[in-house]
Amino acid sequence: MNIKAKIISLLSASLESRLLEYRKGLHSLTESKKSDTKSSAGDKFETGREMIQIEMNKVQSQISKTELLLQDLSKLDPINKYESVSFGSLVKTNQGTYFISIGWGKVMVDDLALFVISLASPLGQMLNGKQVNSEFIFQGNIYIIEELN
Repeated sequence: MNIKAKIISLLSASLESRLLEYRKGLHSLTESKKSDTKSSAGDKFETGREMIQIEMNKVQSQISKTELLLQDLSKLDPINKYESVSFGSLVKTNQGTYFISIGWGKVMVDDLALFVISLASPLGQMLNGKQVNSEFIFQGNIYIIEELN
């Protein structure tokens, strides 16, 4: 399995785990809302149910976002080689290694520390379309693209 396939697998597993936790939370909130019985203090009952509904909406939003990230990852071909930086590129620079896909942050794969960033991030925007040996300045640092896969 190549490095990009390992990164995609790691991210997918993490997202699936996160999705499972969100769904468990949503189920728990749904059960709480169902079991909340009307009391003589009607306003308290309605307020409690509304608070649960707000939480359910937040969790549902997190589920939707996580599902979109998984969809984005599923579009990646770990074997594809790139001539210029784009979605799915693994970019080695003099400042670090970056996998251009979803905004995730630092990961460790095969003792290699790298950053998983999106094209929408400030650094992703700077890298977008660049080729091997391209140079640019980002936050006062000179970046040189050394390898591109």
